[in-house]
Amino acid sequence: MTIIERYLRFIAIVLLLCAANESSAQLSKGQRKQVGKEAKALAKEGWRPSPGNSSIEQQLENMYSFRIAHNEVMDSKYIMGEGRGVSIDYATAKMEALEFAKIELAGLIKTEVKSIFEEHISNKQINASEAETNSLIEMYIKTHILQKLGRTIPLMELYRTVANSEMEVLVRLAYKNENLNEELKDDLEQIVEQIKK
Repeated sequence: MTIIERYLRFIAIVLLLCAANESSAQLSKGQRKQVGKEAKALAKEGWRPSPGNSSIEQQLENMYSFRIAHNEVMDSKYIMGEGRGVSIDYATAKMEALEFAKIELAGLIKTEVKSIFEEHISNKQINASEAETNSLIEMYIKTHILQKLGRTIPLMELYRTVANSEMEVLVRLAYKNENLNEELKDDLEQIVEQIKK
């Protein structure tokens, strides 16, 4: 093994440890028990980890770690979405599942964005009609957030064979709340100015 290969291997290990450290909120004994129960239930339903992914239980532990992660003011660090896709082949079912998970994430993000905008507008004491606010929020979400939704974190990917030898894929994604808040900071004032007009 050459020095470059060793160096690249070392870098890969460091990156994996950093990623694991960021998401590794400690699970309690009760949560670990819940993970075990859920893993058994999923396995009983025929779900298996996708090729190259870790076991169902490890994926669930990772997902729970993301679910319980909070920032210093106890806001959830991640927004999570789930999607399922069914198709004759695995790749198509996975793409469908990813799209449904992103649609669910977009709906949750839309709710989050709307509450942030409404709070900001009320803090500025601006009289704006709800319809006007909603249309600006919709426009903002369509033009900004959904385009940037590519930065999702895959937490879980399982599959099973269903009727007629079709594949069903289950995907769970996370989106970092911090990313959303950073993206909103720049745009809040522009939208407030539009509402004032």
